[in-house]
Amino acid sequence: MENTFGLKFLKDFMIQSITGYQFKLNDQFSNIHGNLHFNGYAKLTESFKKHLNLNDKWQAIAFEAHGKWHKDEIEFYGRWQKPESERKAREFIDNTLKPTICQEKSIIYLVIYEDIPQEDWLANILEQIYKQTGLKLSEKNFPNINY
Repeated sequence: MENTFGLKFLKDFMIQSITGYQFKLNDQFSNIHGNLHFNGYAKLTESFKKHLNLNDKWQAIAFEAHGKWHKDEIEFYGRWQKPESERKAREFIDNTLKPTICQEKSIIYLVIYEDIPQEDWLANILEQIYKQTGLKLSEKNFPNINY
């Protein structure tokens, strides 16, 4: 991610530093636990925004790396030995809470899936950026990519 974007990502970035201890979702407050984090987080520099012609509203990029255990019940149990209810809670956090926080805080939220072939990785990221920002980018915007 750092080589692709030319940004320094902080690892295991605590979400509380963005939201505080609670976050309002669907007219209800959700507690934001101290262990809830993004795998990576980088504030967007003015030069980065200018290079991509990105609207000033966007403040940062956060990403999550999703391995097989994020999608598969057996893999989840095998990795964590936790019940199905724990997996459902994890799905809510990954698929609803984190994306909503990012949307409301003007953070581009990227999910990196383990099972995407390396040669398709950037296209997948660019599609996620497009869906969130409306900005159609290409590999030409990121000339330092080496597969």
